[in-house]
Amino acid sequence: IADPKNLNKKIRAHLTKENRRTETFLAPSAPLREQLFAEMKSRIRERDASAPLPHGPWLYYTRQVKGGEHPLFCRKPKNKTGKPATLLDGNLEAAAHPYFKIGCARHSPDHRYLAWSSDISGGEEYTLRIRALRAAGHEDLPTRIHTTDGDCVWSRDGRRLYYTRLDARHRPSAVYRHRLGDEAAADTLVFQEKNPRYLLDIESHGGGKYLAITSADHNSTAKYLLAADAPNTVPQLVRKRECDVEYDLYFDAPRRRWLIRINIGEGKRNRASSRESVAVGTDAAKRAALSENLPPPAGGEFAIFTASEANISQPDNWRLWLPSDPLRPIEDLLCLKSHILIQARENFRPALLLFSPKGERLRKLRFADSIADIDLIEGYEPAPTQARILYSSMKVPPVSLDYDPTTNTRRIRKRAVPRGGFRSRDYETRALAFPAEDGTLIPASLLRHRDTPLDGTAPLLLYGYGSYGYSVPTGFSLPRLSLVERGFVHVIAHARGGGEGGHAWYLGGKMENKPNTFTDFIAVAQGLVAEGFARKDAIHAWGGSAGGLLMGAVANLAPELFRSVVAEVPFVDVLATMQDATLPLTPTEWLEWGNPTASPRDRERIASYSPVDNVRRQAYPFVLATAGLSDPRVGYWEPAKWVARLRESTTSGREVLLLTQMEAGHAGGAGRFERLEEIARLYAFLCQT
Repeated sequence: IADPKNLNKKIRAHLTKENRRTETFLAPSAPLREQLFAEMKSRIRERDASAPLPHGPWLYYTRQVKGGEHPLFCRKPKNKTGKPATLLDGNLEAAAHPYFKIGCARHSPDHRYLAWSSDISGGEEYTLRIRALRAAGHEDLPTRIHTTDGDCVWSRDGRRLYYTRLDARHRPSAVYRHRLGDEAAADTLVFQEKNPRYLLDIESHGGGKYLAITSADHNSTAKYLLAADAPNTVPQLVRKRECDVEYDLYFDAPRRRWLIRINIGEGKRNRASSRESVAVGTDAAKRAALSENLPPPAGGEFAIFTASEANISQPDNWRLWLPSDPLRPIEDLLCLKSHILIQARENFRPALLLFSPKGERLRKLRFADSIADIDLIEGYEPAPTQARILYSSMKVPPVSLDYDPTTNTRRIRKRAVPRGGFRSRDYETRALAFPAEDGTLIPASLLRHRDTPLDGTAPLLLYGYGSYGYSVPTGFSLPRLSLVERGFVHVIAHARGGGEGGHAWYLGGKMENKPNTFTDFIAVAQGLVAEGFARKDAIHAWGGSAGGLLMGAVANLAPELFRSVVAEVPFVDVLATMQDATLPLTPTEWLEWGNPTASPRDRERIASYSPVDNVRRQAYPFVLATAGLSDPRVGYWEPAKWVARLRESTTSGREVLLLTQMEAGHAGGAGRFERLEEIARLYAFLCQT
């Protein structure tokens, strides 16, 4: 629903009635909800700023103001003699809208303009504006570019802006070029994708020297390069599309070459290596129990190749730079002036590895906690001498640091220390692993307060996702402290379908292997009970979107394991959605779940686990499902339909609830405090049930 005002009156009345029912049920925990919100908010440093990133004579950063929901985008002179300037005030722009979210805020290479976008419905349909940055005051130009995906890139001269426009089905299908100073002329179509299965994206490389258009689905990539200073040239295909082959590009400016991260189609690899890669923190007996049946990936793990600027569109001339390794799946890389930094996974945990330009491994960067998030932050300038790294763990707040590879030294740029006397030593993390039905070990990450016993007497929250190759973060969460300090044990189940174990782990929970995601989650829950960490009647399950599908499936398969289930915007009507090609994501999602219209086998498989289609008369846990009226990814009708069927079928007497946000989309409220209010409500539900 692009405009919530257009909602059918009967449907609005139904959703409003459901919201009232939910609030009535949650009324006893309303004081706790208020307490939780106040507690979470008190930990936030309301006046705060990010670690600045340099670009030319300026340092760019964001900051927050007291009471403000949205960020301010700012800059200050690098020489420290001039005054800081606010380029865009998100709170000021949001004042007239019930919902407001900034999509991007990108300054031009010449620092004269700021392109920024906003969504005012929650439907992920952004309007793009261009702001002139003047000493006397900043002012938006008359141009308004509607129905974009929210992102954009500048040409190197700062005179042209490239963006992706959404079609009538809300699919990013065309890249356009806007020329500044020529506001009356129509924008130029640069590239169009007519196949609804492929979605477009555009990115900048080499500090704006090149633009790359990506046309991709869930198992293939085609990229087209365009020299930013030659706007009238035809985008050049880098490598033709091939099923099961995906790739990313990185411009290595000091060496005037490209690095290509690509899963090169290795097919069936050494099975012993595949099995070893899923053995995390386990003893020899558990290693011996690993399954022989982990399906090998069709496209293999990712390797890195090199190509000169001239040879980038000639794959036969690419040269292998770093072979793929199932024990160390490659996720990302950063080209520095003197080195290459690789972001990988080792034993399902993030790792940063330093290499020479020739591909020689030099060292692994060490961090205090292996159960962590470690991310490379791409700056504005190509080939920096230092790498900006963001590190946090489940018990260590975020730290922004600059790493100098030539001296192997680190300089902390910012510590995000919570207010209120937080101490990391008051918490404990553990890396766990439990055998799935086929013997594969499923890793899990645990956080608890040191005063909370691990003898099964404490309530336990089990979170899962397991789709799209997405690795569930194991970094720091301020809101989570409020739950953990109330005696909850928090566990993340890293089920197959995610990316924690590389591409093979993803494929092990995709398409015909999708049921592995559900049984993996159940195996972790059962393992926690078997090892005395939890009781069946004290496990609460939580997941959102595709993780909401996981929640619906495990509620059908093993309702006796869970006390309650929180399903945020859950994708639960899989069979019906995958048969409706008019929905924005369905054509490209066929390669994630299957196409039930074209394949009887796919239809049978999806029908076997689609939560709505498998609700039956049995004792279900407490359920709280959320929806967003403007959600373009998971229609609000999916959780509404699921809740209605659950309520008709459950024999437990436990309440099944639906909460629809009438002025938001897939991600809920866009403001930082709005999200805290949502989490406080869901935490109160867990405590109440």
